[in-house]
Amino acid sequence: MSEARPPLEDAHAVQGPEATTARRSARWRELVPAIILLGGVLWVARFWHSADFGFYEDDYTLVTRAMASDLPQLLEDVAAQWIVFLQGRPLQPTMVLLLSFVAGRLGGLPEAYWLGYGILFVNATLGYLLFRRLLPPGAALLGSLAFVLFPADTTQIFLSNSLGQHLSITWFLLATHAYLSGKETLSYGLIFGSLLSYETIFPVFLAVPLLRGPSAATPWRRLTRHALILAVIFVIVLAVRVGVGEGRVAGLGFPGILTTPLVHMAEGPIVALGTFFYRPVQVALAMDTEIGIALAVASVCFVLILARAHGEPRIDAGEALRSLLRRQQAPALSDEIRKLLRLGLVGLLMLVLAYPLTFTVRAYAISGRDTRVHFAAVVGASILWAVFSWLLLGVAESIRKRWLAASFLGLILGGLLGFGFLIQRDYVRSWELQRSFWAQVVRLCPDLEEGTVILVEPDAFEDTRQIAANHWNLPRVLNQIYTFPAEWDEPPRVYRLEPGWQQSILGEGDVLTLDASTVLAPPSLYGEVESTRVIYLTGADGVWERASGPLFIEGQQLPLKPSLAGTPVELQPGPLYPYLIDEVESVTWALYSGGRDGR
Repeated sequence: MSEARPPLEDAHAVQGPEATTARRSARWRELVPAIILLGGVLWVARFWHSADFGFYEDDYTLVTRAMASDLPQLLEDVAAQWIVFLQGRPLQPTMVLLLSFVAGRLGGLPEAYWLGYGILFVNATLGYLLFRRLLPPGAALLGSLAFVLFPADTTQIFLSNSLGQHLSITWFLLATHAYLSGKETLSYGLIFGSLLSYETIFPVFLAVPLLRGPSAATPWRRLTRHALILAVIFVIVLAVRVGVGEGRVAGLGFPGILTTPLVHMAEGPIVALGTFFYRPVQVALAMDTEIGIALAVASVCFVLILARAHGEPRIDAGEALRSLLRRQQAPALSDEIRKLLRLGLVGLLMLVLAYPLTFTVRAYAISGRDTRVHFAAVVGASILWAVFSWLLLGVAESIRKRWLAASFLGLILGGLLGFGFLIQRDYVRSWELQRSFWAQVVRLCPDLEEGTVILVEPDAFEDTRQIAANHWNLPRVLNQIYTFPAEWDEPPRVYRLEPGWQQSILGEGDVLTLDASTVLAPPSLYGEVESTRVIYLTGADGVWERASGPLFIEGQQLPLKPSLAGTPVELQPGPLYPYLIDEVESVTWALYSGGRDGR
């Protein structure tokens, strides 16, 4: 026996490494194509037209500032986020500032979108690796495609979100991997980073212990301990937010602080899951050549992938139906199906837990910036989609209709990819509208002075559905298009007037009141202005003109700022001038009054 042992050990020494190498090779052959596919789908669905994307809304607060900053200014801005504990999640604006600064050093706006894509791609990869831990290869790929094409939240490509908010999903996925690998202490440190980035994903981590398989069932004692640790982390951050007077917490009253989460937890999951089937309908209604090609190519590819996927659970649908009709006990479910159903319940719980902290936005939003309310639902919804799709394929296989099920699922996924083109079109259109508007402002208002206020009639604006154009952040743009003299304490600003502004704007004498009832602007930029410092722009269909005479409001005649007879102050171009203004566009708008196609 003792003489036989060495040859056996030698054999294991030879065969062991070879077997390990073979397993690793097989795993890489599975992972690499899947990750490449997900990266390609992500780029096509979210960034295909990124060369024509621009800055939007919140971008003018942090992204553009950081791109133009030097290192001392950047560090000062980052420190400020932590001093004021901005919105209770200082890590989000910090990362937006840092990554925008990097993008500025790399080149500018296109590089910022590449960085945003990189973060979303990392999340897609981490998501696929998570699903692969829980599901068969084909089901994991289905869940990952749902993750990449998640249709409820339409804000993934928005720079202020992709460079900051989506890092909270990165923290969450890293924490989940750590927890499932037995590194629980590390996982709590990682999920703390998620809470400081964007808090709505934090409650979803409560369900992570349930992702362990039946053989590693989590005792209630461990679940209780897990919940208590997360509660302590949350209370600490909440106490800091209250201590610094963070408005989103301090403004929550009773009973809204209790009823709002419950309502959102009921509404949100229904809306999020419903968008998987509603978005393809929207695509069909907006069909054109580009979307048709994208839909056809994507659907065919997805159908072929699903039809060839292997390892599905075979569900004898015929036998189950016969048993039910005869009122007999249904056939026993296999361990694989039980595992899938159990995982589906966990996914549903994670989906519900995505909504308790969504206080500020309605849970039934399906368009525009408000769809960020569904941001944290992506993990639970993707798990549910994977389980549903995989079981559907299993049933179809048992009745020899796999191609039919694969076609149905492939067409839905193709429709979700096509919907990504609708989102991108709004981003492209919004940027076009912003460029045309600011070109006209520069042409019509060459006489800017300290304290000048430009009021713009709202009826001439065109709005887009998924991202706003020329909206609430207008007052923060002009001082980035131009570099105004340092001695100007009140730089010129542009305000978009609210509908019905005439009823509330009159102040004492010739003073105009700029507040929530008259202008669309950040509250910090409200105030009063003498009418003689006001330039009033009016127009239609995206073409503006400057009012030359007095302004008549409620029977009162108010003098406006006259155009200077002399030479206007020569202003230096600011960091946004190359993006929003150029000489060709300015000349075009000066000569052409046709409107939208003036560029």
